[in-house]
Amino acid sequence: MTGVVSTRPHPLDQVEIRFGIGGGVLVLTTLASRLAGLDEQYAALALLSVTAVLGATVGRVRAAVLGLTAWALLTGFVTHRYGVLTFAPSDLLLMTALVATAVGGSSVVQRASHPTRSVPAPRSSYGRTA
Repeated sequence: MTGVVSTRPHPLDQVEIRFGIGGGVLVLTTLASRLAGLDEQYAALALLSVTAVLGATVGRVRAAVLGLTAWALLTGFVTHRYGVLTFAPSDLLLMTALVATAVGGSSVVQRASHPTRSVPAPRSSYGRTA
């Protein structure tokens, strides 16, 4: 058939699809970090970078969940083994950094796509006579 236009949105236009893909990308990044034998600091830097980019593709709440997911993967499979999560001060600092990075990435994109418009200042009637 010619001339038929699909009204279905592209799958990547749906935030839920991007969120799911983001989770998969975090798993792949963690796996690649482990297989490459990266030190914990380099793996954390890789996940921070990926989390910032992924956070920019979803809203703030989903970005925070991606940040928590990145922390769980990093702590459970890079810092420790076999998915063991710990809540030491350094782990909580890392969690805060990953969540803040993801939400920050989301906030930058949202602010850029919805710029605030300037409102002209009200005119003063000082010095005018009626």
